Amino acid sequence: MADRIAIVAVWFEKSLQIGRLKPGEAASPKALREALACYLTGLVFSRAVFVLVYFASTGQKFEIGDAIGIPLALLVQLVDAALFVLLLHLCLLLVGRRLRLRHVATVCCYALGGQLPFIAVFTAYFRYSAIQLALNRQDPSLPYLGAAITSALEQRQDSSIRILVLVCLCLAVATILFYSAHIVRLLSGLGAAKSTARTWMAYIAGFCVNGLAMIYYFNPAMWLLIIRLGGSRGSTQ
Repeated sequence: MADRIAIVAVWFEKSLQIGRLKPGEAASPKALREALACYLTGLVFSRAVFVLVYFASTGQKFEIGDAIGIPLALLVQLVDAALFVLLLHLCLLLVGRRLRLRHVATVCCYALGGQLPFIAVFTAYFRYSAIQLALNRQDPSLPYLGAAITSALEQRQDSSIRILVLVCLCLAVATILFYSAHIVRLLSGLGAAKSTARTWMAYIAGFCVNGLAMIYYFNPAMWLLIIRLGGSRGSTQ
């Protein structure tokens, strides 16, 4: 119990408050293990929010059979994060930033551990609608989250709801930019050939390629999982 509290305390200090993290801390011998714990903590929080949104959207109650979807969703997210780290490391090498893979993974895990819960909360409204769209269409290849965001922005609704939608969307974008800037800051301070410009180039390239992988592979995998779970529940009712 004490170890879990300590992990949450480190997550709060170094992931949620990543602005206080220094490049030297990310290069310490114990940093990778600590960063992985922070990432997993943030991932669990974000998936917990997603599970709540899923059951609120479908109106279903949790059953034992639904538990298998949680580790599968975590696995998809873990593979996506690992691919991002590898792509970023490769892009850094291509621009002449010869950093250790361990250091790149450490920085990314610290950042993603803080970013994921915020993104989960700020996009909860959109995911609520996206899940309903996915269960209605039954096609995992469609961009449901993008459709839900577009629909929310275009619908004629109360000004207060429209303002809430815009605020959530702006906060989600701001969160991504905030943690991206700190990833670049930390990576720029590591290694012998320090260069913020080249680090930004590598980060943008890695981010874009990973985004394509999300669109064509990881997002369809997540929607397929959601559709299968929702379909299996619907067929038993």
